[in-house]
Amino acid sequence: MASKRLRELLDQHHVKYVVTVHSPAYTAPEIAQHAHVRGRSFAKTVLVRAGPNAAIAVLPATHHIEFAWLSRVLEYDDVRLATEDECRRMFDDCEPGAMPPFGSMYGLRLLCDTSMAGSSDIVFNAGNHHEVIRMSFHDWVAIARPQFASFATGSATPVVV
Repeated sequence: MASKRLRELLDQHHVKYVVTVHSPAYTAPEIAQHAHVRGRSFAKTVLVRAGPNAAIAVLPATHHIEFAWLSRVLEYDDVRLATEDECRRMFDDCEPGAMPPFGSMYGLRLLCDTSMAGSSDIVFNAGNHHEVIRMSFHDWVAIARPQFASFATGSATPVVV
């Protein structure tokens, strides 16, 4: 079942969303394929560490983080992926690697790559590896209030839907 904290947040804002159940999947391209979503529309949620601080980076499943660019955005030289243990501690209501893209739920800064701007919908993990949520991108921006920045580039690996 989708994270209780996530459902409460979305319901509190009275937005429409759809929960889709799919076969268990663990990588963003695989989830997009199982959920029948174009890779560019699936939001990959990545926990990063900038020294002592953590932040959430949201980017399309077809893209990857350019850490030099993200370092400039976060104004910190040492930016890295968070460990699985760090993810478990910060997202205690989610399965590892299935965090939803809402920084406010976890007291974290939220960054969204500019390549996602202008999308009509956003699809993301619902806190587990077998459900995704689809909602209006506009509603997500209104609730999540991400900082938009360029920190990702497209991947050479195509996502087949």
